This record gives sequence, structure tokens and C-alpha cells, in this order.
Amino acid sequence: MNRILIVDDDPDICLAMSEVLRAKDFYVDVSENGEEALKQMQTHAFDLVLLDIFMPEMDGFETIGAIRKCHEGIKIIAMTGYDKQEFDPLTFARSLGADDALTKPFSADDLAISIKKLLG
Repeated sequence: MNRILIVDDDPDICLAMSEVLRAKDFYVDVSENGEEALKQMQTHAFDLVLLDIFMPEMDGFETIGAIRKCHEGIKIIAMTGYDKQEFDPLTFARSLGADDALTKPFSADDLAISIKKLLG
């Protein structure tokens, strides 16, 4: 069974995604920022990280870089609700090493499709 880490500073989003993923038989852990996520990654092996881009402490861009330095094989799905007018944070996240990207709000089906694409 695959293990997924959700990294988002919004507890409601974490709860909703956790429920959806657990119903699909994934092991799910939650972290509220990048620093906390990296600490969890030192003690647990994750297959995939669902990573919000804009968070306090350590944003998603920094977190992608840190994950790629130490945990190259982990798949990363970047997420944001940022309205991209002049700057597209999801394109930038992909350039840093994110494997896929989702714009919030997204459906449970969109989430499942993205995960299936990356984990098979």
C-alpha cells in the first residue's frame, strides 16, 4: 500500500484529502509546513507528497528543492489556489522538480487521476 504525505497549512484541505485518500486505501500522513514534512520524511518512507505551494515557515518551492536533494524517488504533486496572472507557480514548481500540479479547488477524481498517473 502506498504512503502519501499531505503538506498544507489549511487543516480543512488536509482533512478532506486525507478522507478521500484513506477511502482509496492509501496510508496518509499530514504536515502543516515544509519543515515539518522534511522531518517526517527522515523517519517514514513516502511514495508521494501532495504539496501546497504557499505556506508559512518553508514554502512549497523550497520544500521541492529539499525533497529532490535528499529523496529523489518520491513523486511530488504541487498544489495551489493562486490566481496565475503574471506568474504561474505550478509551472515554476514543475521546473523545480514537481511531477504534476493541481489547481485548487480540484475534485477527488482529479486527485485520483494525478496519483494514479504517478504511482500506477
